[in-house]
Amino acid sequence: MKLLVALRVLALAVAALSIVLPWLAPAVALPRLPLLRRVAIAVGLGAQLGLTSLDAARGRSPWTRLLFPAIGVFAAIEWSVTSTIPFWALGLVGACEITIVASVVLRALRVARALGNDCPETILEREYARLVDARAARFLALETSLVLAAAKLAFGGFRRSVPAGFSYTRQSDIPLLLALPVFVILPEMIVVDLLIPPGHWGWRLASDALHVYAMLWALGAYAMFRNRPHLVGNGRARFSLGAIRTLCVDTAQIVSATVRPGTFDRRAWRRAHAADGWSLMVSGAPVVEIELAAPLAVAGLHGVRNVRRLTVSADRPHDFARALLAT
Repeated sequence: MKLLVALRVLALAVAALSIVLPWLAPAVALPRLPLLRRVAIAVGLGAQLGLTSLDAARGRSPWTRLLFPAIGVFAAIEWSVTSTIPFWALGLVGACEITIVASVVLRALRVARALGNDCPETILEREYARLVDARAARFLALETSLVLAAAKLAFGGFRRSVPAGFSYTRQSDIPLLLALPVFVILPEMIVVDLLIPPGHWGWRLASDALHVYAMLWALGAYAMFRNRPHLVGNGRARFSLGAIRTLCVDTAQIVSATVRPGTFDRRAWRRAHAADGWSLMVSGAPVVEIELAAPLAVAGLHGVRNVRRLTVSADRPHDFARALLAT
């Protein structure tokens, strides 16, 4: 296991060095450098395939996680032997990856629809975890959910009314996300296309793809903020911040819910409660500070943290605070 990890790190370091070296020392002639780069990438992917195989053999991960490393090793070996990836091999690799991801997404959407789940990223994360590790699965689930939310908003979702609950978008800066594609991303894409020299269609295509994805990301983020208000009822409260953060709390655990004034210093609160606080605030919206009777374990990017205080944005903060304390 340690040998494979060391081999993977060494291969990635050699591949990175082979990419950077021509820029650092352009006068040095290294005819074997492209071959070294291709072999290093193949060895790194092979080491990753070995590590994933060991984890699967020991029961730590499903065998389906071998699919992507195996496809990568196949492409890397073909690249190392022929110095280029044939069109048929590139098409086969792309078709395999698209088929795998599409099957995961469709299966997750069917399960979410059957369960009436309005948070498909939780199901997507579980499905992606069959193919990649937990962090990659969480990232892929979030990105997929954003694209799906953008498509739903563009194809009639904007006509639907905001779901029942306590929204946090009307008085916040979140609607500015709708202006980004028109006033920021599209002009930037046009300028970048004009700056790219003629004939470099690959760079132009990559730039356009990234800018279009940025447009989808902005629309999807707005749709998720809009369609996921806070919910209070039946002794439970679900606090949402789009797909970024979701937290469920028993209302019996809520000791106080205080509406903070407009001069509330959000940065100072985050610094003061870095250890026991959890923020679901958005810029511009009123803030309700909530105190819990007992610490609540919350999983974040930096591990699990015991939370006693929450700050939550809401368009109707006083009604929101009363609803929290009344149930």
